Amino acid sequence: MVWLNLPSAPSAQIYSNLPPLSKFFKILDIIALLLRKIFAF
Repeated sequence: MVWLNLPSAPSAQIYSNLPPLSKFFKILDIIALLLRKIFAF
């Protein structure tokens, strides 16, 4: 799970340069951030 290690701001910049599939990864990034807050990763 690479996106767990990505900071939210740089990953958003990377995703903005990608095709529509990036929206899927952006959702995964948001979910990962929520999981880190819930489980204190």
